[in-house]
Amino acid sequence: MFEGGRKFGWAGPVVALVAACTPPTAVRRTTLIPTPSLPARVGAPLAGGEGRGGLELNAGHLTPDLVFEDGEFGDPGVLIPDAHLGGSFYFGLHDLIEVGGHLQYAHARWSSPNVLNVLPFPKGTRDDFWKGGLGARLNLRLGGDRKLRPALSLLAELEAVGLPEVVFVRQDDGRYGLKEERNFFFFVPNGAAHLGLSIELGTSPRQVLHAGGLVGLTTSVKNVGFDELENVDDDTTESFLVSYGGVGVDYRVEFIFIGGHVYLPFDDQEMVRFGPRLQLQAGYAF
Repeated sequence: MFEGGRKFGWAGPVVALVAACTPPTAVRRTTLIPTPSLPARVGAPLAGGEGRGGLELNAGHLTPDLVFEDGEFGDPGVLIPDAHLGGSFYFGLHDLIEVGGHLQYAHARWSSPNVLNVLPFPKGTRDDFWKGGLGARLNLRLGGDRKLRPALSLLAELEAVGLPEVVFVRQDDGRYGLKEERNFFFFVPNGAAHLGLSIELGTSPRQVLHAGGLVGLTTSVKNVGFDELENVDDDTTESFLVSYGGVGVDYRVEFIFIGGHVYLPFDDQEMVRFGPRLQLQAGYAF
């Protein structure tokens, strides 16, 4: 993880204290973090020489908020994107191997706090991020015939992301002034095992339905969002492991495909919960 940033004088933006249910801490930090996503190349395997490119929507909050508590000393103060927009392109080098890339975008306006009293990004500060990288998929055919083709696939991606953070200090009048804007750079690995079945529904036009499930492991980021003044200059951001499991379908008609997966991230962070999520894809295969 690498850090960069710029500092503001005390005449900078000021944010009112949003709640007084718990004793306010002297320092507040807000970081926009990446939501755990599935690898881009879920769905039916590509044959050697085939390509596939498309757009993606990753959306959350399929259930009510899981955390609705006041932030206290030591708790994370993060914004979790309700949606990522993105795209990907993959090419089959061989029936066994695919390679490609994946890009996603998220904005603080599309995000929700992990707890109450997480302060918003002030106007004029960076409040979004791009996340992108390269990936590969290994397809192991498990027998079957032309109409029914089961396969076990191993998916791996390595992405990079620059995350924005803002640091506030409580002033004498009880309001929070912006002290510093920071940027942190993280690598986000993502690996999964995908077991699926491709069913050929027709040949004129060609129609293929693919259904399957997957389990995987990736990372996200947390901070110390509620802190004491003596720690104001500390770098508190760190990555943590997130596992996930999900199921989905992928439907292709000639050169057009659409697909959707529902999945649930699991982590051991008491105050950072992601909840069930939906990943939708649509695009062109050739």
